[in-house]
Amino acid sequence: MRFTLSPIPLLFLAATLLLIFSLTADDLADLARGGHPAPPVSGELKRFNSSDDLVKAFAEAAKAGRSGGFLEDAVSWVGTVSGLGGVMPAANAPQMKSASEGYSTTNVQVAGVDEADLVKTDGTYIYTIADGRLVIVKAVPAGSASILSATSFSGMTPRELFLDGDRLLVFGTTYSGIRPLAGGGVSKEDTYAPMRSTVTTIVELYDVSDRANPKRLKTFEVEGQYLTSRQIGHYAYFVVNSYPRIYEFPVGTDATDIIPLSRDESGNVEPIAKPTDIGFVPGVLPSSFITVAGISMADESRDISKETVAGSGQSVYASMDSMYVAQSYYPYAFYYREGSGAAENTTILKYDLKDGRITSAATGSVPGHVLNQFSMDEHDGHFRIAVFEDIIHGEHHVALIKGVISADRPTLVRAHSQCLTGDAFASLRCDCGEQLHTAMQMIEQEGAGVILYMLNHEGRGIGLANKIKAYGLQDEGCDTVEANCRLGFKPDQRDYGIGAQILAALGIRKIRLITNNPRKFRGLSGYGLEIVERVPIQIPPTEENLEYLRAKKEKMGHLLDII
Repeated sequence: MRFTLSPIPLLFLAATLLLIFSLTADDLADLARGGHPAPPVSGELKRFNSSDDLVKAFAEAAKAGRSGGFLEDAVSWVGTVSGLGGVMPAANAPQMKSASEGYSTTNVQVAGVDEADLVKTDGTYIYTIADGRLVIVKAVPAGSASILSATSFSGMTPRELFLDGDRLLVFGTTYSGIRPLAGGGVSKEDTYAPMRSTVTTIVELYDVSDRANPKRLKTFEVEGQYLTSRQIGHYAYFVVNSYPRIYEFPVGTDATDIIPLSRDESGNVEPIAKPTDIGFVPGVLPSSFITVAGISMADESRDISKETVAGSGQSVYASMDSMYVAQSYYPYAFYYREGSGAAENTTILKYDLKDGRITSAATGSVPGHVLNQFSMDEHDGHFRIAVFEDIIHGEHHVALIKGVISADRPTLVRAHSQCLTGDAFASLRCDCGEQLHTAMQMIEQEGAGVILYMLNHEGRGIGLANKIKAYGLQDEGCDTVEANCRLGFKPDQRDYGIGAQILAALGIRKIRLITNNPRKFRGLSGYGLEIVERVPIQIPPTEENLEYLRAKKEKMGHLLDII
């Protein structure tokens, strides 16, 4: 028994709707035809045309009195990630080995992409942040382990670090802020309003070839809160969220009053980017900035590459060639208008990464919000993201997707009700587990299809505890229908409306439904779905489940020719 599915993150979430997308820009038309307006797609991120345009956008957001709201013409952006395809699958990406790989890497989601941590090791020495200091310990041989150095940081609280051979990179924060620009700019802030935040992210590069005496090589500071970072080969990429430098934006405000500042090793202070170099997401009111920066750990003389966007970052996924930053936006009751389609939305920003250089590549959006970075991945040239919306009941469902889904071509679909006893423990009382595995094989042979795993359908909707009670009644002579009724339930409590919504959200319009149960035809109809064919899935009965199957045929109308 073999079923090859793409490695989709199977997130058992408290959510009514779990959407897992593997669509490229070519699939947008299919999704849009299903009633979900396509989000904007751009080969490059849009940029502000002028300083005045940037100030106007932030002033409008401040006037609206909210963070990350939707513009009037953008509240109905609901769709799937688009324009983000064409990336290298992580599983097949070339393995760029740093000098320390094999020892120092931790928290690895993608091979060759390391995440910063409090502790790193090269197999002989341990590098850790403890009590606000960088501590280097000789760990081998264990019998003579000793602390070689404990480096303090002046005015900085260290957070995480990377190790690359004899180079060590430390990320930290301080609340001292960066001095205002000379000759104007933020010097006018006393007239405007106080600075929104003085938190500053500091990045320091060290030479640790002499473990007893680490030498600082480079320092870079940027106003804002450090979010996360990734190391690929000899380069580190980090993400910083920043607020504008002032609260209010009266007439005469200049972009330099708003844009966060940075300071280099020489003490030069300047805005993190020019106004016309800053990107934005069309339709979203900006209230903050997100900066993605790249630094060489092998060559301290190289400039730091930076890309700044008017927005914020919450969850980050990186492959060997790309970084994706997810940012969620929430509708506000006072801004919602009937029929607008306003809903929680997540925007994805894609950046291309190469030798420390960062280039904004594309944007896309999906409904709902991302649980964490492990809800995002790449596979077969596609970026995929799992998002969820808890709409009504907080129930759980999973969609397993294989191949390319098209609205124009009937999709082979199995709506499978959760059966812990049959699916996981191979119970002989039913044929559920064998039906699930057979449906997987059928979709594998088809080359494309969807399995909806309906997680609140245990015991035809009565729940696991009541299902076990029903087993007891069956032992006393009841059949499966009588047992449910004796417990005060209908023979079948299941509702397939959510499953229909999931299929519609995936862009499916025509279905070849794998089932013996005619009730599923009615349950999955609606939401623009058309069931064009019923595909039987009959498992030969056994001595243990023969009466169970006979009751389903005779009392519930299941189409079972082999009984």
